[in-house]
Amino acid sequence: MNAWDAVVHASVRPEPFGRVILEGMLLGKPVIATAAGGVPELIDDGRTGFLVSPGNAAAMADALRRVLSAPADARSIGARAREWARQQFSLTKQVAEMSEIYEGAARIH
Repeated sequence: MNAWDAVVHASVRPEPFGRVILEGMLLGKPVIATAAGGVPELIDDGRTGFLVSPGNAAAMADALRRVLSAPADARSIGARAREWARQQFSLTKQVAEMSEIYEGAARIH
């Protein structure tokens, strides 16, 4: 994945969470993905990647052309994606959120 210019996630079925998308973002790659399931929660269209309608091959190709024809813009999108992913999925944040869940459950019982 490090050698790729972009990550394309072309699933036509909704996915609850796109792990490959997150991996690409953490590597600073611009991601082009279908807007289905939980994927739109990971990508801010045009800012941290690109979203296209599932099954729309023409839109997917257009987005990929856009990324490949503007490498500086693609690097900027990848950098924003990496920063967002690091903030949202850092170990510190994950531990804090899990602690809240456990503490809330402990208060109920």
